[in-house]
Amino acid sequence: MDTSINTGRLAKTAQNFADTAAGTIQGGLGEAKRTVSGAADQLSDRVAEIRDDSKPLINKVAGLAQSLSENIGEGIGNMRDAAGSASDSVLSYTRENPLKAMLIAMAAGALLITTVRAIARSRD
Repeated sequence: MDTSINTGRLAKTAQNFADTAAGTIQGGLGEAKRTVSGAADQLSDRVAEIRDDSKPLINKVAGLAQSLSENIGEGIGNMRDAAGSASDSVLSYTRENPLKAMLIAMAAGALLITTVRAIARSRD
């Protein structure tokens, strides 16, 4: 039995096995790479879809916030106008009826003091 022939065959068989194994591993890595790439593409597509689907809702919320802001601004302006009108009305009444205005102010003050004292007593 010639050991050099057997050794040569063994080396060739081992080399073939190593080449086959390397090819199989590379093929598996390539398939894994394609699978991961495909999953990443699907995830990216889904994120883009969610982003696109949420745009109308975001725009609607932004519009509602803008409308609310405008309505609050209008309400504040109306309150400011009403307060100015009431102030003008009180000043006008006071100028026309100074004695009545003083009596009303005194009665309001007395009522306020009585209310505060009643609340203070109920807390004790």
